[in-house]
Amino acid sequence: MRVLITGATGFVGAWTAKAVYDHGHHVRLLARDPERAAAVAAELGFDGGDVVRGDMTDAEQVRTALNGCDAVVHAAAVVALDPAAAERMIRSTVTGAENVLGQPVAAGLDPVVSVSSAVALWHPRCPLLHPDLQPGGGADAYGESKARVERYARGLQRARAPVVITYPSSVLGPAVAGRFGESGDAVGAFLRSGIPGRGAAFPVADVRDVAEAHARLLEPGLGPRRSVIAGHHLTGAELAAQLSAISGRRVRHHRVPDAALVAAGTLADLFRDRLPPSLRKLGAAGARYLVDSPPADNSAAGRDLGLTFRPVRQTLEELLADRRRLRATRS
Repeated sequence: MRVLITGATGFVGAWTAKAVYDHGHHVRLLARDPERAAAVAAELGFDGGDVVRGDMTDAEQVRTALNGCDAVVHAAAVVALDPAAAERMIRSTVTGAENVLGQPVAAGLDPVVSVSSAVALWHPRCPLLHPDLQPGGGADAYGESKARVERYARGLQRARAPVVITYPSSVLGPAVAGRFGESGDAVGAFLRSGIPGRGAAFPVADVRDVAEAHARLLEPGLGPRRSVIAGHHLTGAELAAQLSAISGRRVRHHRVPDAALVAAGTLADLFRDRLPPSLRKLGAAGARYLVDSPPADNSAAGRDLGLTFRPVRQTLEELLADRRRLRATRS
């Protein structure tokens, strides 16, 4: 199949493009920066020569990119920490979904894969994350954007469109173009400062397993589906022990009360422009996600896709080794 992939210059999208290519499909990329897309393709070893310059928010550019395609994987996302940019982020994310999911559904492409996030299903004190939960999302703009896209995608599914939604969470693994994604950056912060929160928990899904799931979903004729791809679930203490063993230095689990951590995040949101760069990603929403992270039901990925998640130790070892390699290269 000829598969249009958005977000291929990002962490999950890049590895997904490689997996789709490795499964024998022709990959077409929609990218605002084709040169960067070509560099990512060369780094990961897939053919990125079919690139359409464009933005997911431009309906005509998306229409051009879809011409001749059989399926879509929509992995592009907008992430903005600046509260002033929140409404723009939500608007861009929803418009992108309407273009990149809605247009191929109207044109009869099958399947149309929407790479969502476990955040789209998040509810306070939820005991188990599973694909039949109603759209949730936290109080932050990112969570709201994911919840709105989720409602749109489910509307397409209710109309029996062949839309497939995946929910990755805390995706980790080797870098792409020197980037480890938001969760990889969080692990870097944990290495430096420890893991805060008495109730802290952290799902670990290897980016290559997530990408493999997306490639295996590219089978037409199966209709709408939803699948959580959240991997393993570690408590803060378990993650600290793993990182300590791999790095050779003690990584502490700071058992501060969860409410105190959320309060600190709230203060950080109020005074973000005064924080040092190392603390600018601290916020109330992130604190809530960290201390209220339920285990996930990955059974659909195993049952329907035959997916097996690689061991946590392997993912973390390769992540930390890649961090050391990049530091050595830059020094």
